Amino acid sequence: MNGTNPRSLTPLVLLLAIVIGAAMPGRGVQQAQESDITNARVVEMTKLDFGDAVIIAKIKAGKCSFQLADADLVDLKKSGVSSNVIAAMVEASVVRTTRLYIDRKAVVAHRLGQANVLGGKFKIKLKPIGYIAGKHSSVTTGSNPEIEIELPTNDTINNYVLVPLDVKNDHRELEIDSIGEAKRKTSSQLLSGTKYKILLTEPLKPGDYIVYRLGSAGAGYAWGFDFTVQ
Repeated sequence: MNGTNPRSLTPLVLLLAIVIGAAMPGRGVQQAQESDITNARVVEMTKLDFGDAVIIAKIKAGKCSFQLADADLVDLKKSGVSSNVIAAMVEASVVRTTRLYIDRKAVVAHRLGQANVLGGKFKIKLKPIGYIAGKHSSVTTGSNPEIEIELPTNDTINNYVLVPLDVKNDHRELEIDSIGEAKRKTSSQLLSGTKYKILLTEPLKPGDYIVYRLGSAGAGYAWGFDFTVQ
């Protein structure tokens, strides 16, 4: 290529760089895909001969979304996945703490502060109050939120109720002894395993609410998942 002007190659080089760059997935996309550990990904790592120790480490460190019905386990074995890896997949799928989702977004559980205040007609009786700091929740939704809850195997959906919170200047509170009267009417639909959808019988009015764990106050601390209806 003697005599060729190097400057004339610049547009061609740039064009090739653009084409190659468009054909190659971004590094961020690859990382996002790799963080989702599925049955297919485990089989792929097995066929690549990563070894049990590496695959199990990936399972423990990644976000797992496994299908583990009996037929799925048989398919995994047929694909060469070891018993140790399958056991790690089952272990990673066990729900150890309650998880709640509002409109498919995870909600963080909050521990309620507790205090005894004077109540009753003549303000001479102490009543237990649970309270959460802040005038409103960081989680906001509409009047018909989609509420899903996933429970540990030793828990039951009947332990959770939807209760409105009384909004104060700098916090929200509920009277623990009056939860049974204040709770909103709901029903539940089993989705899979220990995952349920909480169904409302009527739209929620604007305000603050909490999906409260019954009996938690008696255990020494009250907790639940709070959200704000706008």
